[in-house]
Amino acid sequence: MKCRNRQTLSPLPPSPSPSPSPSPSQPTIPECRVRQRERHHQHHKHHQQHHHHHHHHHHQHRHNHHRHNHHHHHHQLV
Repeated sequence: MKCRNRQTLSPLPPSPSPSPSPSPSQPTIPECRVRQRERHHQHHKHHQQHHHHHHHHHHQHRHNHHRHNHHHHHHQLV
């Protein structure tokens, strides 16, 4: 999904500099595109942080699961 989005974003903005000459309405498109790309980069940074946090949560969940398993074993012993 990320690679697909990048591929679609790459062929759209070829050159934001020579764009202002052809049409006055075209310069608004690259500007928005650059802004979106910046926003996407920020989102990626946030996603990385979120992923790290998620990993920690997963570890906690694993511990909880282990505890549950132990409890089950104890129940079987009784």
